[in-house]
Amino acid sequence: MIKVGLVTAVASSLAGTALANEITSIADAPTYTPITLSGSVDRIVDEDTFVLADPSGTIPVYIGPHAMPVTVDMAITVTGQIDDDLPRELYADQLVLPGDRMIEVGGAYD
Repeated sequence: MIKVGLVTAVASSLAGTALANEITSIADAPTYTPITLSGSVDRIVDEDTFVLADPSGTIPVYIGPHAMPVTVDMAITVTGQIDDDLPRELYADQLVLPGDRMIEVGGAYD
């Protein structure tokens, strides 16, 4: 019984990861669902937030208490969740930078 529960939990976790790896446009991104957005850095807002742009629009991306790893015009992919407060903001969990460099971010969301 315990093995079945563990297998189910792992399978559910992997399914959520697989869904998050499909690229979604900013305009179509749902709230409170793991998603992946791809675009370019439009501007740096402050030490922990930048604006991501794709052809459908822009969205602020919060990276938590981390040093800013991106620069303006950098092409990146971001995985995280969008809150339903206005304005919408993506709370990032992971960034994929040029050269497929992956950075884990997030944490301490206030």
